[in-house]
Amino acid sequence: EYVVMAGIPIDIYSRGGGWSHPNAIGVSMHSPVYGHAIRAVLEPGKDYETLYHHPHTILRELVVEDGVVRTKPVAVKQSEVCKVDRTPLPKGGNS
Repeated sequence: EYVVMAGIPIDIYSRGGGWSHPNAIGVSMHSPVYGHAIRAVLEPGKDYETLYHHPHTILRELVVEDGVVRTKPVAVKQSEVCKVDRTPLPKGGNS
């Protein structure tokens, strides 16, 4: 959980669990996976959550309706500073 300044563009990325695979000498290798960075302007007094859904970072507003927490989509853009291809390496084979 983070507290951030509202009303200004913020770049956000999510990290997935990645994958593990033993290499030729039996050592397990781990590769974390990062979602594409997004840019959004958050509004004061609102709560948000981010999700990683390969290869995307998803931002949703959390709202309470009739005592139930629901989510609403938030308008985002691709981040200007993080246009990096973070496609994970293929699974299997020697490392």
